[in-house]
Amino acid sequence: MLTDTKVFPRDFSACSLFPELFQGRLPPLVIAGTDHSDVAQTVTNARGECHFKRVRVLGINGKECFLYLQSDWEHDSWRIFDSPMLSTSQSQGSQAVYYAAHERLGLLLQGLPENSETSCHDHLHVSWIEFYFRLAGNAVLHTDLGQFPLDKATPVVRPEVGHQLRTANQPVLVLLNIKEDPEWYQRWEDGTGHRYGELIPKVA
Repeated sequence: MLTDTKVFPRDFSACSLFPELFQGRLPPLVIAGTDHSDVAQTVTNARGECHFKRVRVLGINGKECFLYLQSDWEHDSWRIFDSPMLSTSQSQGSQAVYYAAHERLGLLLQGLPENSETSCHDHLHVSWIEFYFRLAGNAVLHTDLGQFPLDKATPVVRPEVGHQLRTANQPVLVLLNIKEDPEWYQRWEDGTGHRYGELIPKVA
């Protein structure tokens, strides 16, 4: 039976690139989807390993989206925002909102409404490498190197590559993984992790 329920890291082959984070079999960190019964069954099946907390997020295509985050690590867990945090890049046109962050693992839950976009930027000055994991909905990542629909790929963005996430007729819920900067959360929170500018397509 087909389902739109996503489990991180289980359903994302790119996670194999992070042996320092995902050694062995890691219990689910994130469970998300729009089919309540299927998400609930997935959470129930995983509760033998860990506990979960539900986070309310934007709907997808008129359906409620159900998001659960693992809540077992008392002193090393998700930082869940009481209300969605607006982007620090609003002045640069970003319409993104953020629901939670895991500082040690470099994970950030981002939502983007339909017909919206993030700012256009790179991370050259802070050396961030970003992985984009689509949990629900869809968007296209526009970069200096081309366009990448998130339902077709798990883009990896190097620090020097300009990029901007854009939605069309549906919103998106994305899990970002930010690597190569142990101070990433502070820079993200205070808005110093982005270097703004237009996309400059690379000529072959």
